[in-house]
Amino acid sequence: MIPLLPHSEHHRRFEQSHPCVTSNIPVGATLLEVTVGLLIFSILLTFSIPSYYQALERNRFKRTVHTLFDDLNYAKQLANHHKRSISICPTINQTHCSDNPQHWADGWLLFFDDDATWSPSDASIIRVTELIKSPKNLTINPNRNIAQGLSIAPLRRMGKTQGTGLPNGRFTLCANSQTKMMIYINVFGVPRLEASDQQCHP
Repeated sequence: MIPLLPHSEHHRRFEQSHPCVTSNIPVGATLLEVTVGLLIFSILLTFSIPSYYQALERNRFKRTVHTLFDDLNYAKQLANHHKRSISICPTINQTHCSDNPQHWADGWLLFFDDDATWSPSDASIIRVTELIKSPKNLTINPNRNIAQGLSIAPLRRMGKTQGTGLPNGRFTLCANSQTKMMIYINVFGVPRLEASDQQCHP
């Protein structure tokens, strides 16, 4: 019968017969290791935060461009479907048209407007788009033809602006250091989206 040794004695003999195994391995990290780790983390954070905000602003700008483009497309499709004219105008109160072209950057209204009165009512309003989370320094600049709005006629009939026929219209959209985007609207109210080769100024 092999005699049983106390736990401490057994442990001592095991270490003597296995010199590579030791119980004196340090646990945890030294102050220097922690400091170096924090320094590396702060450097990575410094470079990643600006990239994150740039990506966020870029996505917000793209979302704004496609929101306006999709609403113009929707207005044309709806006009064709209902055989009625639909007007689009800038707004700041989500109920009435604004005659200030700068207010396109705040939002716009889509509404049935068969007589081109540019006076939306609660019953005629189809969609209200309010730009809340827009990119910084967003500008939506229409050319003079569609500055206060445009009316899209059904099928292949020519649309109207305020008091005139609808010539080719253009929206130019910009935000901080983004690629300038253009939306063209032909005389029948059909939009086309194009990217410019110019950058917006920061």
